Amino acid sequence: MTNFKNMVMIGFIVSIGTQFYLNFFINGFIITASVVILPILLYVYNYLSPIPTLLTVSVISPLVRYIIELFKIPDYKAMLSYVGPDVTFYLAYAFVFYIFYERKKYKTLNRFVLTVLFCDFLSNIVELSVRTNITGMNFKMIRGIFGIAAVRTTIVFFVILLLKKYKSILEREEHELRYRKLYTLTAFFKSESYYINKNMNQIEKLTKKAYQIHKLISINKYNNELENKTLEFAKDIHEVKKDYQQIVQGMNILSDENLNKEPMRIKDIVNISISSIKENNKNIYIKLNIRYNILIKDHYYFSSIIRNIINNSVEACDNKNNNFIHISVYKEGDYCTIIISDTGKGIKQEYIDSIFTPGFSTKYDVKTGDIFRGLGLPIIKDLVENHFRGSIKVDSKENIGTTVTIKIPRNEL
Repeated sequence: MTNFKNMVMIGFIVSIGTQFYLNFFINGFIITASVVILPILLYVYNYLSPIPTLLTVSVISPLVRYIIELFKIPDYKAMLSYVGPDVTFYLAYAFVFYIFYERKKYKTLNRFVLTVLFCDFLSNIVELSVRTNITGMNFKMIRGIFGIAAVRTTIVFFVILLLKKYKSILEREEHELRYRKLYTLTAFFKSESYYINKNMNQIEKLTKKAYQIHKLISINKYNNELENKTLEFAKDIHEVKKDYQQIVQGMNILSDENLNKEPMRIKDIVNISISSIKENNKNIYIKLNIRYNILIKDHYYFSSIIRNIINNSVEACDNKNNNFIHISVYKEGDYCTIIISDTGKGIKQEYIDSIFTPGFSTKYDVKTGDIFRGLGLPIIKDLVENHFRGSIKVDSKENIGTTVTIKIPRNEL
């Protein structure tokens, strides 16, 4: 049903194109824009069967033209003989299109354009033959029809090239968007698995301590119930560790390890990190000053650092206009220095010393009262200091803004 609606739509579009025309050779024979529009629509709607589409057009287009001409000259018979041969044009067009293109196995653009030339030329010859009863035709008419067909086919060819170019641009933009989303998601998995791996070491220590407590209670025979409880507690912790290990394995499968082999420039990492912010936050202006565009090997972890800090800056900016986030990257001796500053609401001085503590958070949902987990900054600090062997510093003034300064040795990047 949808295909039929599209065929009817094409018929009406082509019929509108017939209203832009020039009279040639004899009365009633017109050169219209519709013959340019028709092949372009056949190319764009290539999922439609072309022969039924052309047959639909052969009914709708002459009918619409007939009705319009009746408003000019209300003579039904005269207008029928005036417009009727249009049908032969579209029927011939369908036949030629089928012979030269539709039944062929390989359908290339060159074959399509050549077919359009034949369809235009031969269909006009058929229509003109009907209108002149063949005897009225001459070589000058035939030459003129071929010239017009060549011009219209050239227009069709260039329009299709423009459409293909436009389509390739859209596809490239969609591919880049998908890549940015995949990269951001993978960086998130990487940072989460990094934090979970770190926690597993703590869990292992807790498991050993639990077994030591159990052993101590068992040796001294303090209490059978307490002995059983400590053993159960140790086993539960061990099961949690196993669950963590499965989660990390799943994350490693989801993340594309092949992408991590090629280093990335800092500028590309920053641009990916801010792309979604630019799309979703119209009142935030981001200024970049990348003066040291070094290659990063562990770019997923580096991306997690940049993304988390920028997200914190975005959350700190209120709904007023003219919020700014400045991102600077420059070389400072043997270090790469990254400074991210914002004009947000800032952090209270009493909280500065606690912001890197796991679990600490000043953010909560005012509707539900749920406190956010507060793992963003601890992960950042751990990645900067333990993975990249760098340092991180936060300076903030309430109602003025926050500046985060990160320094990483160049040989660690």
